[in-house]
This record gives sequence, C-alpha cells and structure tokens, in this order.
Amino acid sequence: MDFLKDKFVKRVLLYAFLVCFVLLHIYVKLWTKPFFESAGNLAGQIATPFEGATLDNNKAQLASVLKGHKLVILDFWESWCGPCRLEMPEFQNLYSAYTERGVEMIGVYNSSSDESVKQSIKEYSLTFPMIHDNDGTISKSFRVEAVPTTFVIGPDLKILRSHQGMDGGLRTFIEAQLNSRVHKTR
Repeated sequence: MDFLKDKFVKRVLLYAFLVCFVLLHIYVKLWTKPFFESAGNLAGQIATPFEGATLDNNKAQLASVLKGHKLVILDFWESWCGPCRLEMPEFQNLYSAYTERGVEMIGVYNSSSDESVKQSIKEYSLTFPMIHDNDGTISKSFRVEAVPTTFVIGPDLKILRSHQGMDGGLRTFIEAQLNSRVHKTR
C-alpha cells in the first residue's frame, strides 16, 4: 500500500508542478507588457525632440541641431559595450566624411560614467558631441532597449532609419540619402 501512496504523491506533485509552470508561462506571455516598443519600429515616425547636456556642459537640442543639416545620426552607446566600441572608429570616419555635406552626429550614453566616455573619446579620437542621458529620458523616448542602437533623422524630424546592433549598412544608407536629396533640389 505504501508503494501506491508514494506513486500517487509523486503524480500529484508532478501535475502540480506542470500546472504552475503553465500558469506562469501564460502570465508572462499575456499579462506582462514591455515598457516601450523596439527601436526597430520607429522608421517613418517623427523623432521626439530632446535637450541634453554635452560633456563640456553645452546644451544640445535635437531641433536646433537639425537646423542647417540634412541628416542627423543619433547613436545610443555605452563605453562598456564591446560592439559599441567596435563601431566608434567607423562613426568617427562617417562624421569626418559627411560633416561638410550636412550630416551631424550625436552620441548618447546613459549608464557610462563621464570619465569612461572621455577615455573612449580620447582612445578613438572622437570629435562628434556626446550627450549624457542621465535619467534615461532620451533613451525611453526613442524606445532604446539595447546598445548600440542608431537612428538617422531627417531635417523634418522624420526617422529615416533605426537599427539595433552594429550597423554595417549605415554608410551606404547615408550616401543614398544625400544623393537623393541632391536630386530633389535640382
């Protein structure tokens, strides 16, 4: 009899475990919602204007940065992020190559210390402005879930491209945008 009793208890415990597992799965899938959508869903939408302080304590506003520029590249990164650090030399090359053609670039960081960002600036000879998103407001407004995340914004505040992860096609996209804008103005 004890054998049947033990077998019965084991089955009850197994079924109880399975029911708990299924209920937990249902809860996670149906009732938990992310705080914001992925950055990949923002292309075509209007960018949220923001204001932030650069490392040299100057104010930078997206709207004023866009004045006089054809495109703004907005890169969300952190100094501790390996892929972000791998992209920095290419971002500096893009900035150097396209600044005279009306492209501006802004780096936005949140959790990195100002000192570690200054060290990265020195290490990679970065010359584009960096904004410290102290409270995460800018990151939340652009729905940034992970770094690196890059946006290309047109002069009308329209997000032309958003990409999470390393962006190998950014140079081609920028070149195509600049060429299409030249043809539109003729």
